[in-house]
Amino acid sequence: MASRRHCTAILVLLLACSAGPVSAQQGRYYCYGGSPPGVKRHCPWEITLGLTGGPLTAADRWGWHAGTDVSVGAFMRPWVGAGGHLQGLDGRISGFVYGEVGFWLALNLGVGGGVRFGDEVAAGPHLFLGLPLPVPGRVPRSGHFYLEPYYRPAFLFDSGRMVTHHEFGVMIKYWTHRGNYDEP
Repeated sequence: MASRRHCTAILVLLLACSAGPVSAQQGRYYCYGGSPPGVKRHCPWEITLGLTGGPLTAADRWGWHAGTDVSVGAFMRPWVGAGGHLQGLDGRISGFVYGEVGFWLALNLGVGGGVRFGDEVAAGPHLFLGLPLPVPGRVPRSGHFYLEPYYRPAFLFDSGRMVTHHEFGVMIKYWTHRGNYDEP
């Protein structure tokens, strides 16, 4: 029972931290660009598109993974994401698709679920821990690039047994940019 209270307290703390400071300026967020170019449109959420890859380990076996990731969220706020990978382990290639939700505090923290398919099918929950690092420079008026080293342990169940996949990687992310205008 005590662990349930601790989990609830941690969740409340994460939600409170994700709200961020309230600004004295309450302008609306707008996306740059649009059609025709330069037209502002209301854009409270941002989109990230990413490529990912790195090492993978499961049951003392090592392999690799490479794939794509997309997420929708707000700076220092909650986000939802999905992605898919190809995985190479023991000379066999399989697929892994997932969905996840999380909060971008100073780190990206998330939870989700995924399915590994190929020679066998396994499904289960996973955790996500990432550190978004901005790449210097900016694509003018359209976005930013980030490198995000991350760790995703997945607890996959197949025929009643659990195998933990430890996925380490780096995402190269493009994050849409928005501007905060005070005028209506």
